[in-house]
Amino acid sequence: MFGIAGYRPAWLTGITTVAELAGYLAKGPIGPAQIRRILRGLEISDGRPYTYPLGDAAARLLTRKGKQ
Repeated sequence: MFGIAGYRPAWLTGITTVAELAGYLAKGPIGPAQIRRILRGLEISDGRPYTYPLGDAAARLLTRKGKQ
């Protein structure tokens, strides 16, 4: 299904390889407004400053996947 037997993309399993991380980081820097947009829906606080669960926020930022 995914090419290599048993391999699943990080966004499905929550695990990743060094090569995948390097690819994610190569996408370049992002600003605060883009970060807020990507993390929309993950907020765990009602007001400013908004707080986010670290693992979920890091995964979304690395993969640049916003709320689906």
